[in-house]
Amino acid sequence: MACAPGWLVAPLPLPLLLLLLAVWPAPVPAQPDQEPLEDGQLGARCLRSGRCHVPLSHCEKNVCVCPPRTVAAAAGRRCLHMAEQLGDVCEEDAQCGAVAHAVCRRPARTCECRRGRVAAGGRCLAAAQLGEACEHQAQCQGLTECSAASRRCVCAGIAFEAGGRCVTDDADGVRDWEPPPPRSPDADAAGVATSPLRSSVFAVVVVLLLAWQQVR
Repeated sequence: MACAPGWLVAPLPLPLLLLLLAVWPAPVPAQPDQEPLEDGQLGARCLRSGRCHVPLSHCEKNVCVCPPRTVAAAAGRRCLHMAEQLGDVCEEDAQCGAVAHAVCRRPARTCECRRGRVAAGGRCLAAAQLGEACEHQAQCQGLTECSAASRRCVCAGIAFEAGGRCVTDDADGVRDWEPPPPRSPDADAAGVATSPLRSSVFAVVVVLLLAWQQVR
């Protein structure tokens, strides 16, 4: 009966065994739902920037990434410039990340505050109702304004609180108050222009009445 070679039977020295374990590659877990990254794509491994094929991208810490002040598009095949403030042009929500709670509104394609937020001082602040805390006048909704003393939304102008809302009182009873529409300068000019005409017509009528009485 043939014997196996000695190197297959004898145990490996402990130092050699530890060395083999240290350099042996660890198994990579299978990820069937994730598509493999193409060479040069954002997030792919690289050794130098020339291997990153997405425009503006470069190799950083052996990974293809977008440069500062840009963000990777959702598809991962473009580097988009970051918006600096509300109103800047955008294509995706990620570009508006410089302003908290801002999104890319369509079809305008500009960075604006998301629903429930209002633009105030270049920020997107939470909209506030009567009695809620506020920092800026724009936060207070409806017939309220931001009180400088309490920093809360209070009824504005002639409005007063009734039933948890701001209302006004008129001849028909309590109703929601709406500010009057601004008067048009053209309407004011028309009113001034018609006043002399009315005076002239009134004077002519008076003269005709006096003449008619003398004839009688």
